[in-house]
Amino acid sequence: MIEQDVFVYFKGDATLASLIGDNTKIYLITAPTEGDPKMPWVVVEQTGGTRKKISQKKMEETALVRVTVDAGPDQLFTGRSIIEQCKNLLENYRGLLDQANDVYAETGAIRGWAGFGNAYRYQFDSTVRFTEDYNRP
Repeated sequence: MIEQDVFVYFKGDATLASLIGDNTKIYLITAPTEGDPKMPWVVVEQTGGTRKKISQKKMEETALVRVTVDAGPDQLFTGRSIIEQCKNLLENYRGLLDQANDVYAETGAIRGWAGFGNAYRYQFDSTVRFTEDYNRP
């Protein structure tokens, strides 16, 4: 689950935590709708990808990961700083990423638009390649 690996990586970054208030405002797939969550927050989700066998005992997955930052009406520049930090963490990352081996990540450009209630949303997509052991049923 590459989205979980990115999630754990983001939670461990002190700079990102300070920008969003603390590392509990990083979520998988969606921000919570209960408990009155406060912007800004970061959402990590896998949106697709491909897999192929690359050797007798290895698989390679190319996952598409979307990172989203939602920021409140008075947090335009804070939101941009947060998404920039997320991009900097992933861009050209190589190595072990929590449980994913042989990781290589590339990121796309940041895009942004106005959200509901004068909020702001920033996003980028990342292509994350990694390997895992091949298992036969």
